[in-house]
Amino acid sequence: TLQEQHAAVAYCMPVSDNGGSTSEIMRVLGGPAIGDIRSRLLRVARRDTPQQEAVFRILSHRLDEDEDKARAQWDNIVEGKDPLWVGIAPSFKQMIRSFMIQFHVAILRATSEQLGPNGHPIRSFSYARGCVGNFFFTGCCKFFNSLSAAITFWSSIAEVPHGTSVLPIIDSNYSVTIGAQLEDESEIYGQNQISHPGTVVDKGHKGHFPLPARIRRLFYLNDWHQEVKLATNPTVLDALLTNEMIVYSMGSLYTSICATLITQGVGEVISKRACPKVLILNGTIDRETHGMTAEDFVWAIVQACVSSSHLPRKGSMSEYCPGRKPRVSQFITHVCTEAPMCRSIDMIYIETSQVPVDERRLSELGISVISMNEHDENNIRFYDNNILAKKLLSLLNIENSFRDNLNTE
Repeated sequence: TLQEQHAAVAYCMPVSDNGGSTSEIMRVLGGPAIGDIRSRLLRVARRDTPQQEAVFRILSHRLDEDEDKARAQWDNIVEGKDPLWVGIAPSFKQMIRSFMIQFHVAILRATSEQLGPNGHPIRSFSYARGCVGNFFFTGCCKFFNSLSAAITFWSSIAEVPHGTSVLPIIDSNYSVTIGAQLEDESEIYGQNQISHPGTVVDKGHKGHFPLPARIRRLFYLNDWHQEVKLATNPTVLDALLTNEMIVYSMGSLYTSICATLITQGVGEVISKRACPKVLILNGTIDRETHGMTAEDFVWAIVQACVSSSHLPRKGSMSEYCPGRKPRVSQFITHVCTEAPMCRSIDMIYIETSQVPVDERRLSELGISVISMNEHDENNIRFYDNNILAKKLLSLLNIENSFRDNLNTE
């Protein structure tokens, strides 16, 4: 919706998702986690023509949960026989199939048909519940030996609108693991273990089984579980430097949003930008944010930004205050919620949100609160996307008008 109303939108995505079918690909082939990137690429793809709709359909398809049925359908897809190919031109179909075959051959090479002591093949790959888009995307990564090149190719295949870009926060061909230190000093390793633990990932089951303690900080790990500082994709830093607005969108606060803020240099770039920096507050709580308020969301983002910059900091985030550097408004100017419009610096929230919002306290921190009465017609906890996009663009218009006035005075 937003890219339909604005010429350029850049989505900065984490590469640490180790759940779902992504985890199976990483287990057998290694490489970066591509599930979140694939999901975003599908969301921004055009679906205006029958072929665009058919491409979307096959790349978003999940195989059967039964292993034998899943493997049989995947074989049909690779061979070009599955009904999912209907509506895709032969030349286009052959191009997409080529990268699926690339993935298929990589799996055959990586797995062994030798039987282990339990009678099962060693390192066999499970196709059950696998996402066809993940398989295709992995084939692209293997062929180009570049995550960014694979994204560029997908964007052309799915006809992502010109000016819309999906950027990995870390441009690497290797797996990246994220860890969380809790306030009880314990640590959890892996995005899935932090946000959706268990053998079956159910991302719709929010707010169940909260963490034993709140997250104190987030960090990246190498293969030996040693904490490391990772370089940010230069294209992300360029986008942060040039785009007219920075938006912390809805999603998992720590494993989706903060995971893109703790790589080197991100916080420093954000702090120096004189543009609207908008937090869109979640309408629901989840395992990561159980018991948190809107102010807690703000401090989590500030802490993540400070950890990736050279800005002064001292101890825990509870020691920060508006009168001491860094200021909250260096990183967040607006918070979006759902209720009538307010003025100050900026957060957007939905009035029906499960996250408590203290507008007075946020105002003291220098944050404008923008509330919304409108919500999705099917779920009162979800934003109306069209109204939300208009709210964001209105902030840009206000900012540009303010700059114009400064230039004429």
